[in-house]
Amino acid sequence: MTLTPAKNSAIKGAAFCVFQIMLGRVFMAGGEYGNLYVYWIGLAWVLVFLAFLGRIGFAFFTQKPSFQADNAGFSVMGKAQRPWSDYHGAQVKAIRVYFIPILSWVVVKTAPGMLGSSQSIQWGYLSDKPKKMAEKMNNFARKQQMHGN
Repeated sequence: MTLTPAKNSAIKGAAFCVFQIMLGRVFMAGGEYGNLYVYWIGLAWVLVFLAFLGRIGFAFFTQKPSFQADNAGFSVMGKAQRPWSDYHGAQVKAIRVYFIPILSWVVVKTAPGMLGSSQSIQWGYLSDKPKKMAEKMNNFARKQQMHGN
């Protein structure tokens, strides 16, 4: 099973970044009227989202698998392949404003417990909606672990 970043995920991420860059430009323009700190906040905002836009573009054009799995194990974001005994589930994490999810991504737990290690699949690298992607990963892992791989 190989999951690669979806084009619509990259397009949504790029559109979000462009909107945020325009918002940062508004802050920069407002800072030109005497509020110099507002200008610097806007500039930092623009630079952060330019970096995010660059990461999304890189993911879109390189098409590196965000999750790759076979009988021997799994790999997240092109890292070294790990055995199925290290897989402790994929779950969706989200940033919310009150009850409205603003940004969601998938986290693959690679060690048990609350403080166990994990690897994230960022929103620009998702192959599908985060919940569907996590379900696909968990279903495939469950089948592999049941067969003793």
